[in-house]
Amino acid sequence: MSLRIARTCLALSFVVPFVVYIASVESGPSQWDTAEIQTCIWVLGIPHPTGFPLYIIGGWIWAHVIPFGTIAWRINSLSSVLMAGVCAAICATAMRLGANAIVSLAGALTFAFGQVVWSKALIADVHVPVTFFLSLVVYFVVCAATGDRTALLKAA
Repeated sequence: MSLRIARTCLALSFVVPFVVYIASVESGPSQWDTAEIQTCIWVLGIPHPTGFPLYIIGGWIWAHVIPFGTIAWRINSLSSVLMAGVCAAICATAMRLGANAIVSLAGALTFAFGQVVWSKALIADVHVPVTFFLSLVVYFVVCAATGDRTALLKAA
């Protein structure tokens, strides 16, 4: 399969979930841990242990850079972007392992629109950035196993 088709499938594995997630993102304050995370991100506070410092700081930057939408929507939209990134990483990993680009795209979209994944992509949730970083680690480990000498440094 051509490089052009592979790149198109990789782009679609990010864009399609991203558009659907952004159109579905919760725009108001939520409850329980999501409300706590929304509040702590906006005020740069400390949520319950472990405190999730990278997520709080990254979310604060994200929420203050985006100039439109409600505060809750801005914070929730970060989950949408990160989960769409997970879908792209899944597609890229499958292609790196030798799967057909269209099959890789189908797998990424199947993941993207599963009930649990979709529900987490619409709210501020600490599991989303963890999933994002873990998907990148898996991708780079696969790259290392298939011959990329610098991939383990990237994974670290």
